[in-house]
Amino acid sequence: MDGIPALVIDPPDSPALVARTRSLDAEAARYVFVMAGLALLARAWPPAERRRFIATLGLTPGARVLDHCSGPASNLPAIAACVGPAGTIVAMDLSSEMLRRGRRWAERRRVRVDLHQADAGALPYEDGFFDAVVHVGAINQLGEAIPRVVAEMVRVTRAGGVVAIVDEGLEPSRRRTLLGRLLIRRNALFASRPPLDALPPDVQPEVRWGMRGIFYQIVFRTGAARTSQRSGG
Repeated sequence: MDGIPALVIDPPDSPALVARTRSLDAEAARYVFVMAGLALLARAWPPAERRRFIATLGLTPGARVLDHCSGPASNLPAIAACVGPAGTIVAMDLSSEMLRRGRRWAERRRVRVDLHQADAGALPYEDGFFDAVVHVGAINQLGEAIPRVVAEMVRVTRAGGVVAIVDEGLEPSRRRTLLGRLLIRRNALFASRPPLDALPPDVQPEVRWGMRGIFYQIVFRTGAARTSQRSGG
């Protein structure tokens, strides 16, 4: 795909994959307008919020980090600042348009990023390869696949590594406010709650709230004893 490796299980030209990627590409076209609307409603600037959140994850120079469901590369500036030129950044997404945006960003800033078209439910990476996995903004849309996707994030993270998951979801005190009701009316995903039941039983997650309480942030370290989640389908 335009020089970006397609590491998906389904053939790149399969009808199912083509339909999914077209839907994601259409969503990519709306992304800028959606985020601008959120910034106005929440009176918060998303890029600054991302930088602050990623800065709290303890990413160190030289670390290997997976930007999971990378989208339009919004996480990459903050990740690159943390891991430095000695670090390894891999950004995966299923959307071809999102990946092209990520490549343009990396080329403009001369940041080395490995971009892959991949499926969140079947990551093409070895067990424990990454020091951290960062996911922002897609988990709510995955429905019944959420446990599988989280298991894959954990599988590719080394023991003691960091997994961070962020998506729409209102802080309890926000749910009955005018802003909260307006957000849910415009986008039902804001009624989502942190998917804590999808996490491994041996982790101790920290739940935070970002964008003035309209996005949940789950952060945890993986347990020491883990087995591969890929066998068995």
